[in-house]
Amino acid sequence: MFDNLYDSAKRCMRREGPEHDLGAKVASDLVNVKAITNHFNPKLKLWSDSHEGAALTPEQVLAIVKKNYESLTLKLQVGCWLDCLLACLLLFCWPLAWWLCVHATVF
Repeated sequence: MFDNLYDSAKRCMRREGPEHDLGAKVASDLVNVKAITNHFNPKLKLWSDSHEGAALTPEQVLAIVKKNYESLTLKLQVGCWLDCLLACLLLFCWPLAWWLCVHATVF
């Protein structure tokens, strides 16, 4: 879902006028969403693959997130509501953040 939205925003940026500005804003807002999914998806998949495709429990996901959180690089964007939402999800509602990471590339 986020990848498709990001790609659509990048296409809009190639146009002139208000579509360019809107595309640039959406692409900028999604930079950290992409960073989070690109950072954690391989780590979650590696764990699952090394355990014969077993499903991760919420506790295992939290352990993987905690172990790899410090190596996550995000872009500081003042006033970006999406970044604030993602930070809150990662800190306080990690199951939802995990679901977004796992399913973001599926849609």
